[in-house]
Amino acid sequence: MRAYACVYRHSEPSRRDRRLTEEASRTAPLLKRYLQRYDSPDCFYDWGDDPSFFAAAEILGSPDRATWGVCRRDVRASMSSGDFVVFFCGKEIDRGRWDYFYVGVGTIGQLLNRNEIWEDDDYQNYRRFFNVLARPVDGLLQQHETIRRFHPDWAARAAAPYVVFDPDDTHFNLRDPLRVASYDRELGGIEVWDRENPHAVALAELILPSPPTRRGLRSTNRQRAHPKMNLQFQAQRAGGFENLRGRLLDLVAA
Repeated sequence: MRAYACVYRHSEPSRRDRRLTEEASRTAPLLKRYLQRYDSPDCFYDWGDDPSFFAAAEILGSPDRATWGVCRRDVRASMSSGDFVVFFCGKEIDRGRWDYFYVGVGTIGQLLNRNEIWEDDDYQNYRRFFNVLARPVDGLLQQHETIRRFHPDWAARAAAPYVVFDPDDTHFNLRDPLRVASYDRELGGIEVWDRENPHAVALAELILPSPPTRRGLRSTNRQRAHPKMNLQFQAQRAGGFENLRGRLLDLVAA
C-alpha cells in the first residue's frame, strides 16, 4: 500500500487567467458558480478544481466523490486501488503569507484513462468536471480545459491515470476544515504548526516526518515549495497504513 500527503493551493490567479475564465463562464453556468464560490472567504477549492471538490459536490452531491486528474501526475501514476492521499489546502492570505487547512483523506477507487471517460457512459458525469483535461477527437486525445492557465504539458499529465476516489473510504471537509499551520515568507523556514490546538497537534504527530528532518508541508526550496510527502515511515510509526488512514479520517471532522 502507498500513501502521500499533498498540498493544493487556493491562490489568486493572474488577472489574465481570471479574465479569460470569466469570459468562458458567460456561456457556462457551472463555471460561473465556481468563480462566485471561489471568491468567498471561506472557500477552500483549488484554482482549477483539482481535486474536483466543487464539481463533485455540484454534480454528484458530495465532495467525497471527487476525482483528481491534472496535478501530481507522478503520484497518480504510482498509485493503485486502496492507496490513499491526504490533502491539505494552502490558502493564500496575503502575498507571502499562507494558512494551511486539513481537508481530508481520499482513498483510490478507480483509475481511468481519458478515453474511458468519454467512451463509457458510466463515467459521463466526469465529462462536465473541470479537471478532465483531455478528450479523444478522431481517435487522438486533444486538450480539453476550461479554467485558465491551460497546461502546455497537458498530454503528459493526461497520460497518468484519472483518479476516482472511493466515497466509502473517503472524507473531505470543505465547510470548516481544521487550520493546522501558517507560513510567512519574511520569517523564512517552513510552516509553523498550531501547537495550541490538540487536533492540529495530533495531525502533526501523524503526518510530519520524525526529527531531525527539516520538512513540513512546505520545503525550504521556494521553487518547489510543496513537494509531495511519502507517508511510508509515518504509516510504520502508526502501526500500518490502515491504522494511519483510520486515525486521519477520525480527524477530518474533529
